[in-house]
Amino acid sequence: PDLNKPFILLNQRITRARSADELLRLLDDEADNMNDVNMSTALHRLGKQFAPYFDDPKRREPRGGLRKVLDLCELGIARGELQPRSLANVAWGLAKAGIIATRLFAAVAREFPYRAFESGPQDLANLAWAFARADVDAPDAFAAIAAASIAIIPKFTDQHLSSTAWAFATSEFVDADEFYDSLAAACARRASFFQPIDLSNVAWAFKRVGRGRRDYPLFAALAAAVPGAAGRALPYHLANIAKAFSDAADPRARDAVLDVIAAAAPPRIEEFSAAELALLAPAFADAEFPAPVLFRCLGSAAARRVGGNADPQIVFSLLRAFWKADEVSPDLLEAAATACSRRPQDYDPEFL
Repeated sequence: PDLNKPFILLNQRITRARSADELLRLLDDEADNMNDVNMSTALHRLGKQFAPYFDDPKRREPRGGLRKVLDLCELGIARGELQPRSLANVAWGLAKAGIIATRLFAAVAREFPYRAFESGPQDLANLAWAFARADVDAPDAFAAIAAASIAIIPKFTDQHLSSTAWAFATSEFVDADEFYDSLAAACARRASFFQPIDLSNVAWAFKRVGRGRRDYPLFAALAAAVPGAAGRALPYHLANIAKAFSDAADPRARDAVLDVIAAAAPPRIEEFSAAELALLAPAFADAEFPAPVLFRCLGSAAARRVGGNADPQIVFSLLRAFWKADEVSPDLLEAAATACSRRPQDYDPEFL
C-alpha cells in the first residue's frame, strides 16, 4: 500500500479549502493525522490566501486544531522532522497572517542554522521575511541565511532579492559584509527588471543599513531604472525611493531620481496620504533639491490632510521640510496652526 496516499489526499483537502473557517475546521478534525508537509501547507495557506481573516486581533490567538498544529510543528522541529521548505512555509504563513506563535518562531530560529545550507532561494528569502515581519530576534538564523545565500544568490528572483534586502534591513542585521556585497551586485544586475516595490525596498534597505553612500554601482543601477518605473509606482514607493536617494553619495544618481519624482508626483499628489507627503517633502529638503512646483502642490495637498486628528510628527515633518527647503505654503501653515490649537497637549513645547 502507498503509505503517503492519506497525506496526499489530506493535502488536496487543505488546498481546496475556500475560506479560513473551512480550513480551521479541517485542522480541528485532522490535526492528529497530518505530517509535516500537511501542517506547513495549511499554515502557509492561512497566510497566503486568508490573511485578512486575522485582521481581527481576537483571531490571532491560536485555538483548537490550529493550536494543536502549532504544538505538533514544535514537536516535529525538536525531532528534526521538518525539512527546510516546511520550516520556511510555517514561519511565512504565521507571519503573514499575524498569528501569535512565539514558541514556534523561537523553535524555527533555533533549528534553521543547522538546515540553512540545505535550503533554496525561496526558503531563505521567505524565512528572512517571516522573521522580520514577526519581529523575531534571530541573529543566528539571519547569520545562517546570509552565509547560505552567498553561493546561490544568482538564483534569487527579483522578489527574493527585494524581500531579503527588506528583511535584513528591517531586522537591523548589518554584520554581514560579504552577504551585502553579493546582494548589492545581484540587485544591480537585475535593477532594470525590478518592479517599483522592488526598487523601493532595495533602495530603502541599503540606505537603512548604512550602505547608501557606499554601493555606487547599485544605486546607479537603481537610479537608471526609476524613470521606467515611476509611472507604475504607488505613492509610497515614490516617496520611499526619494528618501533613500536623498543622501546618496553619487550626486548624479540622486539628482536624476529626484528630478523624475519631482515631475511624476504633482499630477498624482491627491493619491498621497499625509504620511507619504511627510516622507516625500523631507527627501527633497534634505537633498537641497529645488522643486518649487512639487512643493506648491505638496503644500496644498498637505493642508487638506492636516486636520484636528493629524499626527503631530507628520505636521512637524512637513513644516520642517518646507522651512529647510525655503518654501512657504500659507495653506499648510494655517492648517498646522489650526491642528496645534485644537490639540496643544499633543504637541511638544519645543515644536510649538
